[in-house]
Amino acid sequence: MKSREAEQVYMEVENKNYQALPLSQMDSNFGNFKIDYKMLKIGDKLGEGSFGEVYKGTYKASEVAIKKLRKEISNEIKAFLVEADTMKSLPAHPNVILFRGISLPPDPVCIVTEFCAGGSLFDWLMKNKGKVTSDRMLSLAIDIAKGMLHLHTGIINKEVIHRDLAARNILLKKDGTAAVSDFGLARIKGDEDISKTTSNVGPLRWMAPESAVERIYSRKSDSFSYGVVLYEICTQSVPWEDLDGVQAVSKVIEGERMKIPSTIPEILADLMNQCWSQDPKKRPDFETILNTLQPSNQSEHKSNENTSNYQPIIINESI
Repeated sequence: MKSREAEQVYMEVENKNYQALPLSQMDSNFGNFKIDYKMLKIGDKLGEGSFGEVYKGTYKASEVAIKKLRKEISNEIKAFLVEADTMKSLPAHPNVILFRGISLPPDPVCIVTEFCAGGSLFDWLMKNKGKVTSDRMLSLAIDIAKGMLHLHTGIINKEVIHRDLAARNILLKKDGTAAVSDFGLARIKGDEDISKTTSNVGPLRWMAPESAVERIYSRKSDSFSYGVVLYEICTQSVPWEDLDGVQAVSKVIEGERMKIPSTIPEILADLMNQCWSQDPKKRPDFETILNTLQPSNQSEHKSNENTSNYQPIIINESI
């Protein structure tokens, strides 16, 4: 039997080629998740990303967030559909943003999710710089780890690798619960044809060294990024603030890490150091992270993975 350390490797699994699918097959793939655009009421703009703008809105009398494709170019439509397909595959979990559905061509393409009144964790941290208590740091760390464990183990015999874990991609619900969001770069392990990636994926300041050098993505590269998110939570600052992204990732590749202030809770400082190990095998997975943060609840976080079935997966970065 292979050990847990034989970590499943991702470099890109080509998702369904939505660009070539007729509309009828798109409809069939999303089934009950297809939303009639006319039922959406779009309100104030909340923000924007590379492909879409996010609005507050309503759907069936409930508040939602509506991510609307900015330009309906075929490759961008495909990227939206891959993101929606990833989200619909995940069972509901309180620490993962809830997917409500998607509107499809000929209507404008929109991804609809639950609305989180607290906004992004990054914005909240910047507004509360120097005011975040140790207990709040710990609760945020636990929420995010629970969400990430669900991504990695929530689908039987499959795993979702986020690849863009950062405070800006964590949303806060009205009650303060943190939920992992933004699955634009996330990928699900599959059995599709294997091909070689051509470019790095993800933000440089949060990127694991093996992702930057070898374009390898795994649960352990998500763990590395989680360590950077802990740094954001504990310092309420931007990682590698005085460097640009290329300079930051160069430092990481060389083995250098950000200095952890002595005022940070010891349990979180230790976790950061473990998550930032140069060797992915030495980084904790999210089950281990949760058992560290909540030692009295270890049995609650047992993973449903079969650790004997690890097979390398290559990711084709074609979208």
